[in-house]
Amino acid sequence: MTIAQDYLDGNKADGSKRFDKATITKIEIREKGIGETENDEDILIDKLTGKLKVKNFLNLAEIILEGHEIEEAIFINCPLLEKINVARNKITKLDFTKLKTSDSTETGNSVPGDALKNLAIDNNPDLEEVSLEYCPNLGTFNARGNTKLKKKLHTVLVAEGLVDHINGEKLKHYKEIKKVIREILGVGDADPVDVTTLKVKIESKILKFVKSELGLGTSATQSQIIAKIRELVGPGYISKVSLVSDAEDSLKGLGVAEGEISKLGAAASARDVELSRNKLVNDKFNELQTKLNHAHYINIGLGTLSVGVLLILT
Repeated sequence: MTIAQDYLDGNKADGSKRFDKATITKIEIREKGIGETENDEDILIDKLTGKLKVKNFLNLAEIILEGHEIEEAIFINCPLLEKINVARNKITKLDFTKLKTSDSTETGNSVPGDALKNLAIDNNPDLEEVSLEYCPNLGTFNARGNTKLKKKLHTVLVAEGLVDHINGEKLKHYKEIKKVIREILGVGDADPVDVTTLKVKIESKILKFVKSELGLGTSATQSQIIAKIRELVGPGYISKVSLVSDAEDSLKGLGVAEGEISKLGAAASARDVELSRNKLVNDKFNELQTKLNHAHYINIGLGTLSVGVLLILT
């Protein structure tokens, strides 16, 4: 194995830089084949491993690092880079948000890297996140075999038109979503998608479904829909508000306290109002029954006393 960063920054046998950052336009580093040696061509080496930072290659247009065991790849200040291929590695972190920076330094702010058009990250099974935020012109994005990428797919920012070129199996649902949205809007592949129009279209579809379920025509008005719903509910339906109003008068007539009656309005449903009302009536009945019993006992006592007095008097 060869440390990726050491190889990228290293020198040739003659002491010159292996890759001149100011002039090189293409870097291709692949594992040497059968019968090949490192001296046959400078690009033929053992597999690269470890972390790699590709930085300040000012004229680099293409870099191919396919088939190694690189664990991390970060690209900084390579403003002309059009094609990146890091397929079949062991990458867990991939960052090219600073391909282009505001001041052409590592500490500068990220700005859109207009040049990048082709990205291949296939078969990096441990890669979970990738951001395309600063790649507005990306046209091809291959990610098949990245089994964990879907778990955090919400972190991927996809530029307009890019979805047409996504090939990874884990990313196919983007195409499906796009297709459904365009069908809802009734627009072609080249037409822009307006969020407000989409919202109106979806609401219209839902309303159309409701009208159909109610047996109404597509031209039915809101008042007709409400009337139909009330009709289906049935003539015996009593709303919570009506039930509270009716109960108030009855309960006042029974002498139920205002504070208790007011609690009915806080009930969650008409059924709850009914249960609360019945309880108040029952409590009031028990209260009156108790008072009646007490009065009966008093009457009996007075009757006995009267008889006793009469006996004494006689």
